[in-house]
Amino acid sequence: GINTTDSFPPVGLSLAQVTLTSPGVYVYSCSVTISEASEISGTSQTTITVSGPSLPLSPTNPQTLEVNTSSVSVTWTVTKVTFTPEVYRVRFWSPPNTSYAISDEVNGTHDISVEDMQYTILLTSLTANTHYVFQVEAINTIGSTLSA
Repeated sequence: GINTTDSFPPVGLSLAQVTLTSPGVYVYSCSVTISEASEISGTSQTTITVSGPSLPLSPTNPQTLEVNTSSVSVTWTVTKVTFTPEVYRVRFWSPPNTSYAISDEVNGTHDISVEDMQYTILLTSLTANTHYVFQVEAINTIGSTLSA
């Protein structure tokens, strides 16, 4: 390894640590200075924007799969661009009725991801030869959104 006291002048590093806990715009700074009359130094800044809580992203591309006489799998995609812990459920009804039933809930991911996530819920105890409408609902502490 390199011993900085033998080959190079000592290095000083200064970091400003910011805890991002509330909405706003934060500037994170880091500076490096190499001592002993060296002309090497530098500072870098990065701006980080923290958004406040918001409604969950609307589920997209709902589809039915594995349709049977009394059950169906409903699948959908959630575009992930931020961390928003939410749960999902399916509302379903048979027109002309407007009252709907609600499926069990599926927990969303609690990771930060920029990849689309795919979820599926199996609905059972459906009536054979009946037309159903399905709508996926995303719910978090702020409220809910519905698929188109």
